[in-house]
Amino acid sequence: ANWGLIPFWAKDDSIKKMTLNSRIETAASKPAFRNSVKNRCLVIADSFYEWQWLDAKGKEKQKYIIKPTDQEIFGFAGFYSEWINPANGEPLTTYTIATTEANELMAEIHNNKKRMPIILKKNDRNRWLTGESLEEFQFPYSINLEAEPI
Repeated sequence: ANWGLIPFWAKDDSIKKMTLNSRIETAASKPAFRNSVKNRCLVIADSFYEWQWLDAKGKEKQKYIIKPTDQEIFGFAGFYSEWINPANGEPLTTYTIATTEANELMAEIHNNKKRMPIILKKNDRNRWLTGESLEEFQFPYSINLEAEPI
């Protein structure tokens, strides 16, 4: 699957740069995501990177590697879509990572928008995949994270 959700109705793939992430609070009402909120997936990772802005315009930044304290491999909450490329008729599976309001640690790091990806707790993965209400995973859905500057 490719990162950057392309809705089934898209005429080309240009939208994918704007759909890397989806706000869980509004995904069900946004045209790009509303048809995919029932198509849930796990985006598997062992860590992720975020940039902290050190100045108001983001010209100076510090990169951090971030991971849960209790999971070596984890799943981001995601939505996926099946898209048929009209140019060649080829099917393509694409996805987006759901985000929520940042917890205390992520608000310090992701300090320009104060958002964070939803990292599912081990015991919540099946609840996510089987269609539990989106509200169950909004802030203050919390997971313990560690961040290291690199």
